Amino acid sequence: MKKILLFLNHEMTDSQRSELEKRFKVKEIINLPENLREILRDVPGDLFSSDKIVEIERFITSNLSKGDYIWVQTEYGLTCYLVSLSFKMGYIPIYSFTKRVYNEKKLEGEKIKREHIFKHIEFKIYRRCEK
Repeated sequence: MKKILLFLNHEMTDSQRSELEKRFKVKEIINLPENLREILRDVPGDLFSSDKIVEIERFITSNLSKGDYIWVQTEYGLTCYLVSLSFKMGYIPIYSFTKRVYNEKKLEGEKIKREHIFKHIEFKIYRRCEK
């Protein structure tokens, strides 16, 4: 039975859930507890020198087994760290490949409204970079 742990700043869509179940044969989806989701909402600058990273690692290792998936799509530094950790621990790190639509509208005065729309295309597996 394959599991996946989500490191996301947003909610999963129905098409993403369906792809995880059909393509990756995921039977269990694990969300982070609220205290760890709070860290993702505003990743602290001292994350890697604090007990918070130890708490994150402990949650990962207590919930996943080798060959399970971890969906990592968060702040760049934390993403790199979690992908590297996944490779080291034998987890399979994935991300959502999206189509992005960008709209910009000039409002009154000096104000500009920007809108970004993301549409899930498919999941991709992170690649290990080794030379």
